[in-house]
Amino acid sequence: MMSFKTKKIKSLLFFLFVFLFSLIISFRLHSGKKLYTWESEIWADRAGYYMYLPATFFYHFDASKFPKDIDIRTGLGFNIDPKRNAVVTQYYYGEALLLSPFFLQAHFIQQAFHMNEEGGFSGFYIQAMNLAAIIYLLLGLYFLGKFLEKYFPSASVLLTLVTIFLGTNLFFYTVEDSLMSHVYSFFGASLFLFAMKSFLDDQKKYKYFLLMIVTFSLIVIIRPTNALLGFCFFFWDLKSKRNFLERIRMMIIPRYIFPFIFVLVLFCLPQLIYWEYAHGSYIYPKYAIEFSNWHQPRFAAVWFSTLNGLFIYSPLVMVFVIGALWMSLRKNTNGMFVLVMFLTVSYVAASLKCWYYGCGFGHRAFIEYYPLLGFPVAFLSDRLLINTTKSIKIPVGIGIIFFFFLNIALTVSGDKCNEGSVWDWDQFSREMYKTGLIPVSLKSDNYTNDFENQQICGGFDTTRLVFHSRDYSVRVKPGEKGFSLYSIYLRDLKKKEALHLQVSFWVYGSGQDSTALSAEMKDKNKVLFTKEYYPVRMKPDPENWQIIQQEIQIPFISGRDTFFEIVLLNKVSAAFYIDDVKVRFR
Repeated sequence: MMSFKTKKIKSLLFFLFVFLFSLIISFRLHSGKKLYTWESEIWADRAGYYMYLPATFFYHFDASKFPKDIDIRTGLGFNIDPKRNAVVTQYYYGEALLLSPFFLQAHFIQQAFHMNEEGGFSGFYIQAMNLAAIIYLLLGLYFLGKFLEKYFPSASVLLTLVTIFLGTNLFFYTVEDSLMSHVYSFFGASLFLFAMKSFLDDQKKYKYFLLMIVTFSLIVIIRPTNALLGFCFFFWDLKSKRNFLERIRMMIIPRYIFPFIFVLVLFCLPQLIYWEYAHGSYIYPKYAIEFSNWHQPRFAAVWFSTLNGLFIYSPLVMVFVIGALWMSLRKNTNGMFVLVMFLTVSYVAASLKCWYYGCGFGHRAFIEYYPLLGFPVAFLSDRLLINTTKSIKIPVGIGIIFFFFLNIALTVSGDKCNEGSVWDWDQFSREMYKTGLIPVSLKSDNYTNDFENQQICGGFDTTRLVFHSRDYSVRVKPGEKGFSLYSIYLRDLKKKEALHLQVSFWVYGSGQDSTALSAEMKDKNKVLFTKEYYPVRMKPDPENWQIIQQEIQIPFISGRDTFFEIVLLNKVSAAFYIDDVKVRFR
């Protein structure tokens, strides 16, 4: 058995490693990034979460006092509504509540040293938010460890914490996308499980009940779907049906139910007030609108798609699920519950209109449930690595370490936005190639776009009215500019020679017999080469999709900023639809 002193030293060294390693990687990833660009941390969704802080402490939600065009300059994660004099965001305030101490400290430091605060959007605030993400990661791992130690030896717990930290996309959402809500939900989920277990072990300790309901209310107001964690109270460590009924009866006792309702309302009230201020109504059904695929959930895509698939980008999570399955086969009720929760979260994620959750690294809907999935990880660690022979420990350990390095490499080298379609293995192989860890053969620079990925639709609106495959196509309206079928910097191509490629795409409807394709090379604003391919036949057919194919040959013009683009010129008089673009290099 490990002595208390040795255990404490190992724990201290682990958390020191997590802090320093995260700090170094975070500094590297954010160093040199300019404000008011997509690279900045206060951008798009992240700006929507962050907005509450300057709005509360600087501008008191008076939109007229915000810096000019700040919503546009931060990627429209929120909007300034001049008619209502309101600052409008679709995101919840829970993350900002956790960030507020760091925001205020950054403000006081900048004031003391007479630094330019950029109206609450300066680079120093970004650095403070990056530090906050690391601190909440540490707290989340700490409370998760305290929870797991009630069941498993410290060695298994430590290995579990290392696996969750280095082997999953939690790492990315701590050191890279630190203003997304997931690391804060992870912290809240860990604290909730610790408080819940402590209360269930000794119901006389009322302080743990209060901590549990406060934490539950917090994670709900960070992301409402986190409310699924509330089922843990009723099913965790369940020994019998009678035990389940006792917990239900407990929650209707005034001593428990009234404080719970009071705390939950207390946390939700600011959000309701904000909705009335921003939207003119106390109810804002954002999530009800987003979930539109309840009858056609995308389980396979959520788990295995090259577009942010959970197991594709974080393979070790599959081990978490295998652990839960193993526990279930052994009639372990906690293992069964974790497995059911995993399937439930998968169903919720797979039912979302944007099931891949937009830009990011892997599927981020599961990060807040990693504390729960950590339980079967500790179970497997105890069985396979701690209490087993070296013949098993060594190969399993090597495999785990490899996936650690792969996860770190993908975090450092990968793009924030996946530019591939749902099953684009060419794009995925290029991402793997960047890591230098997998001997992937870059067979081609092939490109596919099925328009399921909203990030690569060229600013055009996707529609579900008609589609050639899956759910979406792009509608091109009369008078709109030409539609970009494909674009890339030549420095990113494998081929360094004259380009010979075949372009194909499917078209539905047209009011004119023909249009044209344009292939163009530019260096910044200077056109180096252009060629039109005419005519491209687009006969109107209201019943069927038709395929358009075109061979394209152009010279290779080297240069750091040489940009190649294929555009479908919009010369038709009626709207038409495009789907399933393919570019194949020969």
